[in-house]
This record gives sequence, C-alpha cells and structure tokens, in this order.
Amino acid sequence: MIQINFPHLDQPIELVKGKCNVLVVENNPIYSKVIYSIYNHQDEYFKIFDENNKLLKAKEIVTIFHPLAFDFNEKSIKTLFYNRIINQINMEVEEKQSLENNFRSLVNQLVELVDENNNLDVAYNDDLDFKNFFKSIDLSINQTIQSSIFEKIQLIINILDELAAEKLLIFTNLNIFLSNQEYLYMMEQINLNNQTVLIIESSRYTLENIPYYYLDTDFFLDESMVKLD
Repeated sequence: MIQINFPHLDQPIELVKGKCNVLVVENNPIYSKVIYSIYNHQDEYFKIFDENNKLLKAKEIVTIFHPLAFDFNEKSIKTLFYNRIINQINMEVEEKQSLENNFRSLVNQLVELVDENNNLDVAYNDDLDFKNFFKSIDLSINQTIQSSIFEKIQLIINILDELAAEKLLIFTNLNIFLSNQEYLYMMEQINLNNQTVLIIESSRYTLENIPYYYLDTDFFLDESMVKLD
C-alpha cells in the first residue's frame, strides 16, 4: 500500500496498487509546491509513504516531469538494462561459454596481427567483461522508433516495467500531451502491466470518463469519480 499526503488534505489518499491513479490539483500555488516537493526529495511538503508509514526512498520512486526529455540511456536506466542482459546471459550457460570463446578468439586474432606487424611485446586480457563490452559497442535502447509523444510515453511505461524495480512511477501534466482516447489507452496499459502509477494534473482537461481525485481551488477533495478498482 502506498499513500500520499500534503497540506490541505483532510486525510491521506491511498493509491490503488498495480493501477493508474490520477490526482488533479487546480490551485496553481499548491500544484507548484507539490511538483517542487517531488523534484526536491529533501522537501517534505508532499509525502509518499508505505503501509508502515515510512517515507519512500528516492530510489523507490521514478518521476517523469516531461516525457520528451526522458533519456532511456541515462546512467541509471542503462545500468538496469545492462544488468538485465547480464543476468539473462548468466542463465544461458552454453551461450555464455560461446560468447566468451568467440571473444577470446577475436582477442587472439588481434594480438597475432599486432605481433606480425610490430616488434613489440604486448600484454592483454582475454577475459570478457560483459558490461565493459556493452559500453565499447555502445549498446543502448533505440530512442528513434517513436513517432509521437503518445508512443514515447508508452515506451517509457513499458521500459520501466521491464527494467526498473520502483514502487511508484509518477508523471506530471500528461493531459496536455494526450487526447482523451490516448489517456484511456495509457491507463489500460498501466493496469495490464500491474504498475502503481500516480499522474498529477493541474486541470481536468481531456479527463472525461476517467476516474480521478480532484482537489478544487477551495481545497475540497472530490472522490465521486474514483472507481479505480
């Protein structure tokens, strides 16, 4: 169970686990404080805590403030990507042995070429370090296959579902990028992935027929449309 709380709420909001949860905060100053608090993990204005009332750690939360600026190959994501591949290789003993043998063969071929053309004594290491090898060939996630912001958001959701072990994924202001139909499809995708996601919006734009929590400008929380489970 994950709950969120911030000033002006009478009680914490319990997020539905494995589902897409939408919160609309129409008061601009409050919305700004919420977003800044999420951005600055030292700021405890907006609190996210578990069933034991312990605040979630920064590493347990992934926040996407702008989907277009999200880099699939930034260090933390790429590390998760490499570790996943290495774990898969380690599970395939014969394939791993074949890769290591091929690598040694390539190294030996290179050393022979150096010996033939240079009067030098060279040292080398023919042990295959997969992570360093991935870096040397610039193995990365292709970021050029999306043709729209909607497709980029879809890819973010699926990549993080595959790679990350976060307890909560947060998006902000997605309704300025998506049509109502795209929003509904995205929510369906999140629910099918069994991901716990919180989307924080500053307006109800394009949210027709979508369940959400609504904190109006008078700080009244409307739960009449909350039918997430």
